[in-house]
Amino acid sequence: NRMRMGSFIGHVLPGVILVIWGLSALLCASQYYHQYVRKDRRCQRSGTGTKIRSKNSKKVVFPPWYGVGAKGCFCPLEPILKILLPLIGLICELIRANFSLYTRLGLRNVNNFAHGGIYMLFIISGVVDLIGYWVRLPDGSERAMLGLGFTVETLIFAFHQDDKDQIDARCHTMLVVATAATSFFTCLEFLNPSSFLYQSGRGLFILVQGTWMFHMGFIVYKESTHWDNSEGGILGLISVVFFWHVIINVIIALIVFSLTWLAIVRCGLAPFYGVSEKVKSLSMNQRLLHKEDNGVLEIRDMEDNVEENEETTIL
Repeated sequence: NRMRMGSFIGHVLPGVILVIWGLSALLCASQYYHQYVRKDRRCQRSGTGTKIRSKNSKKVVFPPWYGVGAKGCFCPLEPILKILLPLIGLICELIRANFSLYTRLGLRNVNNFAHGGIYMLFIISGVVDLIGYWVRLPDGSERAMLGLGFTVETLIFAFHQDDKDQIDARCHTMLVVATAATSFFTCLEFLNPSSFLYQSGRGLFILVQGTWMFHMGFIVYKESTHWDNSEGGILGLISVVFFWHVIINVIIALIVFSLTWLAIVRCGLAPFYGVSEKVKSLSMNQRLLHKEDNGVLEIRDMEDNVEENEETTIL
């Protein structure tokens, strides 16, 4: 007999949200790379293309989050969604638990409060993003909070396997692998925010979390697709299926990277995202990209261009 402490919709819906988040993270990082980093490297190496004036060789820093819109009507969409969507999940978990750890059968609502803790940390991460949009925070605050969220998610899912059958437990073990990898890449991104590979690695494993959680809903909770543990090797098959999720998502990430290269580099299309960062919220060692009226892309050092209330938008 299976002891099901979750639900089908409780896995499929977060899975869909994570898939959207992962795809958007890969898409925005790829567009940012092709629009700025790749152009910067090409000009530094060959001396051709867009003119760049720089006093040193510091790297372009990837933004911790992305929004939509242009200067004057910019919307920090990612932080807002990072607050609203987990808030809905948190409320649903608390309602399902009737706002109590206990039921008539005893202590049975622990998992609901554990899930609520995960949602709460991502809500706080979104709040930190918004605060960093208006107020200067210590360098890396947004990435540190996001990394903490993924780390706690990993720990909760690692100890989330009590009273579960073998198939359910193995599915959650594979989910722990995905969340741990996401936490790892987020920490690397915190240490080196100039790395495209670290930011895209985070997006990749957010995508893996989403596709795997979506599939878990069908494996564990959908009656028509239950996997029979009586068959030999079924647990090994689950592990194989998970690693095929990783392989397929890597292929998807490569396709996204190639399509953005085709759109931005070859076709000259403008990216859909927006990046708005106040000068006072950035490190004094970071640089800003400014599009001049004469078509020259200039990289200026923060030390030479500090204006506390200035806002720069990169589209």
